[in-house]
Amino acid sequence: MRRAAIASVALLAIILGAGCLKTPSKRAELPIDGASSLQNLPFQQFATSAVQDVPAEAPKDLDVPGEQPDVKSGETASASQNMIVSSIVQRQMLANPFVILGRSRSLDNKISWRVRDARGKIIADGTALTNAPKAGAFGRFRARSFYDRLPETETGTVEVFTVSPANGAEQDLVSIPVTLETRIVPVKVFFSNIKEDLQTVDCARVHAATRRVPLTEDLAEAAIVELLKGPSVAEQSIGYRTSIFPGTSLRSITVKDGTVTVDFSKELLYAVSGSCHIQALGAQIEQTLKQFASVTNVKRLIDGQEASETVRQ
Repeated sequence: MRRAAIASVALLAIILGAGCLKTPSKRAELPIDGASSLQNLPFQQFATSAVQDVPAEAPKDLDVPGEQPDVKSGETASASQNMIVSSIVQRQMLANPFVILGRSRSLDNKISWRVRDARGKIIADGTALTNAPKAGAFGRFRARSFYDRLPETETGTVEVFTVSPANGAEQDLVSIPVTLETRIVPVKVFFSNIKEDLQTVDCARVHAATRRVPLTEDLAEAAIVELLKGPSVAEQSIGYRTSIFPGTSLRSITVKDGTVTVDFSKELLYAVSGSCHIQALGAQIEQTLKQFASVTNVKRLIDGQEASETVRQ
């Protein structure tokens, strides 16, 4: 049993290249056996809607603000002045991705945000932690996100607020009208397909699915963000499947001299099961990035660490 586990770790290091092999502190309770064929790949029916939101980390590189609101020119504050947004101004074009910066004062040191189009459709949403030194003190926050859905109108609003720990009510709302990016570009994401490859034993064989995203200069990053969403219901109906654990997030991505270094959260390796699963997972990431002519090599990290560093721990 121990030899099998060691062999599995070694194989994972080979397939993933530079990747963290740290065993997660808690694995999901999933009915997964060793995946030895495409038909047994895990996460076939998982929907991203089941993944809980993880707040953006508190910005450690920003100074802690003072105790007073001190609203500056160009900033927008809530009526209570407990929420101040500094990076979004009225009627600006909201880029894809976009960044929301500001200061907030709340009991749980957390803010919520969302982007709506003029029809009320939520284009993107999330939460972020502040760097406040204590509960109820002002702290800075940073949230960066791609559009999660296509807007249906050219205008919309960015809304930033806190949620009452007592009753869940929204409070300290800042609402800023913006112009939304409605130009669309296609990107490809790669998945296994159990209908196309019903008889194949090549677990690294993957197939492209085309996604439409708002125009962005960060196409490689946008493609990985789309890949991590997993197959849509429509894509699942025609056989597409993913080997990437639901809830895996992209920590960073850089491109230099044809090499893409992509850093995933530790969830990427949750419930890894069998050599076929490992090969399929690696192929999905590799081919999604190599669709771009400027990419010749892919280097993977997990939580910023390389495999060799983690194995020694």
